[in-house]
Amino acid sequence: MENSVKAMVDARNKELEERKNKANNIVLFNVPEQSDSVPLTNKARDENVIRKISEALEVQDLAILAHFRMGKKKPDFTRPLVAVLGAKKQRKTLLEKARLIKNRMEGVLKRVVLTRDLTQEQRRERKEKLENREQTAKKVLAGPPHQTYYALMK
Repeated sequence: MENSVKAMVDARNKELEERKNKANNIVLFNVPEQSDSVPLTNKARDENVIRKISEALEVQDLAILAHFRMGKKKPDFTRPLVAVLGAKKQRKTLLEKARLIKNRMEGVLKRVVLTRDLTQEQRRERKEKLENREQTAKKVLAGPPHQTYYALMK
């Protein structure tokens, strides 16, 4: 019993530490990936794209501490780009203005999507909530039709 409690506490502490580490991160989807064999050139291009987006969204003095692509490189697949920012406020501002990307960017960068960097536990919780919401919506829509009909008739 004591071992299971300790394991649960350790898992929770690890989750909290991971959330803290990802607090300033932002994930960019649909950022074109170049096929250069020189990694430094690719990293410079990725940083340039991040800066272009921040300028278009009018986020001043964006501090990019690090950035990297998630996963292994595959043909015909664009890996998400993770940017570690200097402050949580910068991340918040970028996410608030992310809806403007479509109007302010040109070409393939119009399709870029910004999100928070979530832990696996956060993604699992979000998926469960979405599934519960869908089930609830189905129950409401699949309720007794006569009640809905009579409510509309009044």
